[in-house]
Amino acid sequence: MKGIVRKLFFVGMGSSIFSVASAQDALLKDSGWNFHFQFTGIVQFNPVFHSPYEGRNSFQSVSDRAFSVTTSAYIGRKLWSGAALYFDPEMAGGQGLSSTLGIAGFPNGETFRIGAAQPVVYVARLFLRQNFNLDQSHWDTLNDANNQLKEVVSAKRLTVTVGKFGMADFFDQNGVSHDPRTDFMNWSLMNNGAYDYAANTRGYTGGLVLEYFTPGWVIRAGTALMPVEANGPTLNFNWAKSKNETFEIQKTYRFHGLPGTSRFLIYYNTSKAPSYQAVIDAD
Repeated sequence: MKGIVRKLFFVGMGSSIFSVASAQDALLKDSGWNFHFQFTGIVQFNPVFHSPYEGRNSFQSVSDRAFSVTTSAYIGRKLWSGAALYFDPEMAGGQGLSSTLGIAGFPNGETFRIGAAQPVVYVARLFLRQNFNLDQSHWDTLNDANNQLKEVVSAKRLTVTVGKFGMADFFDQNGVSHDPRTDFMNWSLMNNGAYDYAANTRGYTGGLVLEYFTPGWVIRAGTALMPVEANGPTLNFNWAKSKNETFEIQKTYRFHGLPGTSRFLIYYNTSKAPSYQAVIDAD
């Protein structure tokens, strides 16, 4: 494992250097393609501590250390006017302290994507995005970024996204605490704790998201697949009986010259799951 991690570190450093250099390459920039890469390694340690009681699912009191790694490639290709296809292969491996048990707000937000200690490669995202321009007089420039080709779009537009992605890619986009790869690592600070969005073990799902952009406002609505089992790896494709519906209104503003954003979000999940009363009766 140490040898694999060491190799991945150097590969990640080399690829990161390549992605920075390629952004300056006119051939790549003007070809209708974009490419970005990320590598995140997190090492955590806890010393021996006193625990008056300890069970199978407790945070263990023995000294422990854990390492997790995630690395993703973000590949985009322009198809036709306003449309682009995005493909994100991803690799994850490692584990959390005490097998990610015993702490509700776990200190490593990357471990929720990891199902095995050995690195595993899988498809994180594969989706099509289409922009429909609704105003031919006012335009915005979207800069090149992860899963975003540089393009000029109408200030008032409708955007349709369909495929495999993460619901947190669209909703609850807190600019301060949202992604453990760039922000706070604690699970409790990654997303609004009250928003139980649809996701498999690694945090992704399949679905459709509609976004209406107009100056100062964004209205989003999405429907997505739920997993067969809570946090399980397999998605339930019986959409009529198992799905997640999310609706969000976003308002941007300036307060004393500083930018700000307010969001109102509601969601509704439907899945085959027992009621709390059934669980109590079973016990």
